Amino acid sequence: MSRPPLSPEETEEHSRRFIAATFRVIASTGEASPSIRPILTEAGLSRQALYRCFPSKDDLMAAVLAEGRRLLAEYLEGRIARRPHRTRRCVPGSPG
Repeated sequence: MSRPPLSPEETEEHSRRFIAATFRVIASTGEASPSIRPILTEAGLSRQALYRCFPSKDDLMAAVLAEGRRLLAEYLEGRIARRPHRTRRCVPGSPG
């Protein structure tokens, strides 16, 4: 008997947990592409749950990379917003 499909909310929650777990495993091991088992342990979810959210490990890693880029952009935008006078010199065509 197969398990019913995850709801969109469950899929989103599981995806977030896998991405966050992957960040933590990468931070603790230093491996750019860690094996799946520590990610599953860290997330507290099953291999089946992983592959319901991400068709492959490459898809998981692409999602981790995209989230890392999003977080970096958010951080940099916040830094720039707090110090606009320093960044104007770096932007071509702006006074300063």
